[in-house]
Amino acid sequence: KIEKYLNDNYYVILDRYTTSNLAHQGSKIKDKDERYDMYQWIDKLEYWLLDLPKPDKTIFLHVPYSYAFELKKNRTSLDEHEKCEEHLRNSEMAYIELSQIYNWTNINCIKNQQIRTIDDIGDEIMENIKEFLED
Repeated sequence: KIEKYLNDNYYVILDRYTTSNLAHQGSKIKDKDERYDMYQWIDKLEYWLLDLPKPDKTIFLHVPYSYAFELKKNRTSLDEHEKCEEHLRNSEMAYIELSQIYNWTNINCIKNQQIRTIDDIGDEIMENIKEFLED
C-alpha cells in the first residue's frame, strides 16, 4: 500500500515504522556494540530483505521519560512494554542513540519544563517537512 502511494507521487507520513522496531528491540540489549549490531541486522532485514520502503526523513519527537510517565497515567490501557519503567527508559535511550546514528531530525516536545501543545509541536513538524521538501 505504501509503495502504491509512493508510485502515485503521494507524500507518505507514518506514525512509527521500522524505526520503532529498531528502538524497542535495541532497548533490550545492554551492550552498546551488540545493540549496534542489532540495529544493523534489523535495518538489513526490513529494508534489504523485506524490501520495505526506506524513509527519506525521520522525525523523532522526544518526550523525556519523566514526562511520558506522567502522560501515561491518564491512559486506561497500556501494553506490557508501556507498563515497564525499565523498558521505557531504555527505549528513550535507544531512540536518542538511533537519532544520532541515523541523523534524524529531533523535535523536543518539552519547553520551559512543560509539555508543548499538540499544535505547537505540529507546527514545528510542518516547518521541518516544508524545509525538507524545498531542498
